[in-house]
Amino acid sequence: GVSWLVNLKRRTARTPSKAQATWSLAYLEVAAKEARGILNQGQYEHVVRQFDELARHENPRLSSTLDLKAIEAFHELRDKGGILGRINLRVFYVAFDEKNMICVLGCYKKEDDGQVPSYIKTRIRNRLRLARSMLGLEKG
Repeated sequence: GVSWLVNLKRRTARTPSKAQATWSLAYLEVAAKEARGILNQGQYEHVVRQFDELARHENPRLSSTLDLKAIEAFHELRDKGGILGRINLRVFYVAFDEKNMICVLGCYKKEDDGQVPSYIKTRIRNRLRLARSMLGLEKG
């Protein structure tokens, strides 16, 4: 079965003592499973810290410090180099304004210079529908 895919987990953003998180964080368990299949523990924690930072943004779709890009109704956080080494990582997420929540939908290791493959976009679109349904949100 694929029952593990439908679990939506919430977590509290870890922030410096004076900084307050503006957005709550959530993720589909399958997204964490994908990330752990690509990243070691230190790399995984690096990505988690990037989402902690994103949760402090007024608008999690725009950042002067993180590489973000809109794709359809969701966004991708793009990162490579540094602690990630040769990994060119894409983490797909959505900001649900109605819930003041950032939800991570999936993770992908980019292997070439082209656009994100259509099968990945379809997978993320389906997960977005799933997350909306689990949160009781209408498609908007």
